[in-house]
Amino acid sequence: MMFDFLNARNKDYDQRVVNATLDNLTLINKKTEELIEVIVKKLNPSEGTKQIESVDKILAGSRFYKQILRMFQLTYFENSIEEIIEIEPKDKIWYEYLSQFKGFSLIKSDSAFDPDSNYKTILTLNYSSSYWSVETEDNILPIQVLKARDFFDSLVILNKNERKRALSSITYLNKDLSKRVKK
Repeated sequence: MMFDFLNARNKDYDQRVVNATLDNLTLINKKTEELIEVIVKKLNPSEGTKQIESVDKILAGSRFYKQILRMFQLTYFENSIEEIIEIEPKDKIWYEYLSQFKGFSLIKSDSAFDPDSNYKTILTLNYSSSYWSVETEDNILPIQVLKARDFFDSLVILNKNERKRALSSITYLNKDLSKRVKK
């Protein structure tokens, strides 16, 4: 009983230390960003603001790809970066865009086959048991799907070159690189 109490107390203390460290890292990161922003703007005011906005835009676009990798528990996409940037995201819903990637497909609901089904569309990874309902009758979707949808809005505004930079910022994207890292 006493041992359990001491163990719980130690875990509590460790959690507080970790949380405090994370808070400090967050603060340091924010301060570093602000310092770099001030320096860049001082060195070249007109170009500095454009560069910062460009980097922010590309990082926002890369969130979509990261979210999809997390959702499907992937370390890379089957497509090469060159193949992915050729797929135009404009005028598409995020899951229609993704269904054009190797391994992904959409399944539309067949009410005759499953009359109790609530989904209209499912995005699935063909070689896995991973799938997500991306369109439902009642419009209630998992938070991961909502995040992907929101992050896609940041991706759509990127041109090919910016999409390439967004994909390149994800270090574990390339399957060949992923294999080398595991060794």
